[in-house]
Amino acid sequence: MLKVKANNGIRVPYEHKANQYIGSEPVEVKASAYYLRQIKAGDLIEVVDVKTTKKTAQKDEVKNG
Repeated sequence: MLKVKANNGIRVPYEHKANQYIGSEPVEVKASAYYLRQIKAGDLIEVVDVKTTKKTAQKDEVKNG
């Protein structure tokens, strides 16, 4: 799963739901080729949770000691 939001001023249709759009609020979507292409094109932005990033950094510090 990916957490994404649309780039400023853009609405991106959901995959298989052409009448519903991803806006500026982050939503979780399946990591499909469609969404990955939208990220690569710059229409969608992947949102990274700060909590997840901090936990991962702490685990890396413990491993690397």
